[in-house]
Amino acid sequence: MQNLPAYFDNPQFRNDALRLIGESVAKIDETISRLSSLKQKIELKPVTADLTEIVEQALNEFQRCNQAEMERDLRKVPPAPIDREQFQKVLTNLLLNAARR
Repeated sequence: MQNLPAYFDNPQFRNDALRLIGESVAKIDETISRLSSLKQKIELKPVTADLTEIVEQALNEFQRCNQAEMERDLRKVPPAPIDREQFQKVLTNLLLNAARR
């Protein structure tokens, strides 16, 4: 932002600046969305589920949307009582955070 007045006439600089500003706004929106969901009371609805299957589905969906390279080493685990929706959100956040690094 500090260099914007000096290089405003440079189209490549403007395009880069707009892209960075857009990415920053998207990150701020995502952070606000996450923070606002924290103040909501989460009502868990646990059901017995196959964790390996849920993780596999999350990985497949994520890989379709993202070109990140992934290594899979999944093993069967006993079914567990979880809230499938909340577990899916956690997995999605972990995958998004891992892809950013």
